[in-house]
Amino acid sequence: NLALQLYIDYYYLLSTEDDSKESTYTAFPSENTPVGFFSDCNINLESAKAIVTKKKGEGIKEVIVGNATAPVYVTLPKGIKEFCIVFKPLGINYTQTTKLGGVLQQPFSNTTFFTDLYKDISAIINRSDALHKLEEKLAAMIRKKKELDVLVSIVNLMMGNENITIKDIARQIYFTEKSIYRLFLAHTGISPVQFRGILKFRQAVKKSTRFSYTNKMSRMAADNGYYDQANLVNEFKK
Repeated sequence: NLALQLYIDYYYLLSTEDDSKESTYTAFPSENTPVGFFSDCNINLESAKAIVTKKKGEGIKEVIVGNATAPVYVTLPKGIKEFCIVFKPLGINYTQTTKLGGVLQQPFSNTTFFTDLYKDISAIINRSDALHKLEEKLAAMIRKKKELDVLVSIVNLMMGNENITIKDIARQIYFTEKSIYRLFLAHTGISPVQFRGILKFRQAVKKSTRFSYTNKMSRMAADNGYYDQANLVNEFKK
């Protein structure tokens, strides 16, 4: 749906029905916000781990992965189905009337933000053609907000220039650094410096894994706004 292209990056449907045993996948820090919908499950949330167990009759359970600054883990037994909406930076914020900083500062959160979508999500999980209906409802949830537009413009500046500072951004958009800090905490749950660190990490991953990228580590560090090779290596270790 063209109306959603500014807010949603992609969807995915995951099934462990054909798996022979329990599996765990790792979600590395990302500027995007994934919202997972699990069918007939219980979900136990720990500090950096979501443990999913099968339980019939539970319907759809909704889990948001927040702006984690370290890897988080999802453990799935055999027979699980998950549909995930992966929102672009701040995309999910446009669907809600309240500020989401308190939710997004947590690695995982059980939420009920999208209950009106559960019927269509359940149909998608069961392999019915309901994505167009889901997108119509998602598009109807979008509410334009001036504060969020400002934040999106800041994120775009960060993505367009790896070496730009928060001070530079404040000067360009005629905001104070304190105002930018407050906006980030209110809507993302983390500071602009932390958010920028996640962006740099993701951009380094994307650039360096391209087939055509042949530069050395020192050049990779410079290309992605790190001080030097050691700084890049330390960030990846974290």
